[in-house]
This record gives sequence, C-alpha cells and structure tokens, in this order.
Amino acid sequence: LFAARALPVCGEHMDRARCDGILAFFTLPAAGMALRLSRRSGCPFIVSLRGSDVPGFRYSRWAPPYLLARPLIRRIWREASAVVAHSTALRNLTGLTWRGPIETIPNGVDCRRFAPPPDGRRGRDALQLLTVGQLIHRKNPLRLIAAFAELNRRVATPVRLRLVGRGPLESNLRAQARALGVEGLVEFAGFVPPERMPAEYAAADAFVLLSSREGMSNALLEAMASGLPCVVARAGDSEKLIASPGEGLVLDETESPVEPLAALMDDPDRRLALGAAA
Repeated sequence: LFAARALPVCGEHMDRARCDGILAFFTLPAAGMALRLSRRSGCPFIVSLRGSDVPGFRYSRWAPPYLLARPLIRRIWREASAVVAHSTALRNLTGLTWRGPIETIPNGVDCRRFAPPPDGRRGRDALQLLTVGQLIHRKNPLRLIAAFAELNRRVATPVRLRLVGRGPLESNLRAQARALGVEGLVEFAGFVPPERMPAEYAAADAFVLLSSREGMSNALLEAMASGLPCVVARAGDSEKLIASPGEGLVLDETESPVEPLAALMDDPDRRLALGAAA
C-alpha cells in the first residue's frame, strides 16, 4: 500500500528535480520502488540494507515471508548499482541469500549533537539506566526488566530504568514491572523525537542493549558518543564497537546482566572511566 501511494509522488519529484540517482533505505518497500523508478527514468539506484530487510535477520531465512519475497529481493539487489550493508555481520548474513558484491559502510554518529554533558554525571540521588529501541522480542526488554528488578535488590544506590521506544510488548512489560514490584522505578518514554534524544543520553548514567540480533546499533553509537558506560549483548557488530573491556561491557548470550550492572552501578569511578573511553 505504501509503495502504491508513494510511487507517483516520487515520480513527480524526480521529474521536477531531474535527479541523478536514488538512495533507498531498506530493500522492501523502498528499493522495490527505486527499481521501478530507475527503469522509468534511467537513474541508477543504491540499496542501503538496514537489517530486517535481509532474510534471516528478524526471522529464519526459511520463514514464509522471506521465501515469498526472496526472488524479488534478489532481483532488486542484482539491478542496483550498489548494495550497502551497515555492518560486517549484516554483510555476512546478506551473503547467505545473494552472492553479488556487498559494500560495507558503517553507521555514523554526529559527535557535535551527541556528547558528554558539560556538568558531568556526579551527585545524583538516583541513578538512571537507559535503553533505546523498539519494544519487541529481538531487543529482549522482558529479560531487561527481570534483570533490573534483581539489580535493585543488590545495589546500594536506587536505580531507575527508562525505556525509549514503542512496540507491541509495552503492555506485557508494564505488567511484568508491576508483578516484580518495580513499577515505580520503570519509565516508559514512548517515542522521543530525534531532537530530544541528546538530552535523553545526557540524563542517563549508563546504557544497556540486550538484543539477540543487531547490526550496528545507532543507539549504541549515540550512547558511546554521549560518554555513557555501555552494557551490551554479544550481537552483530556491538563487540566491534566496544573493542576492549575498558570501553564497555559485552555479555555472552547466556550471561546474566545483573552482576555486571550491579558492579557498574556501585562504582562511579568505573562508570566515568568507561564512559570517557567510549
């Protein structure tokens, strides 16, 4: 439906602007539209892969949606002037579906917008743990809230958890927080406009990302640029961004985040050191 409505609008813009090229983010629907526009106008197009548009990222490569879309996906990639992945992990996953050339251009972060707060992060009555992302199973927010409830039983300083993002698991997460007795300590921020995101990172004391699958997380890049100590699951290129234990904490798939987070929350000097290294 989006493609059907957007194609005529894009075609009109291209006619007026006399475009020289098309950059499509996500294979479907955007690059499918770019293929149609390219055939009509003769403009070359580039596909920027983002994750869920690659078979095997969100679901199994053999899941029915991917099986049905695979011939179209391959045709789009074959006819593109370039196919670009934002991480090594995503490029390798794409290679299981298509054997053509795939460039890697990492995600970037604007360090003028995302920077450590000038007044530092000392002297707060309660610490704030921040996570940013969709409230979906792949991001493991249920695991995070369970760990957070245990964390507050172990640390000396009270900790609050702020979740930025929306998704179908929100009602489940609110119920879980009530059941675990941490409802008053968990904040659901919902959607936050991009211009307000620097303030979200500046107000936090640590960042956590427990995704089971991840490419190159923009949220992690922004948190690191903002001087936050980061605790992440070993997924995608997260461990390449956090290149050494002195730049953040990378958890194995089965490792509980409770102990590392508790040690981090009780050690302000370590939080500052990890944030500065990040």
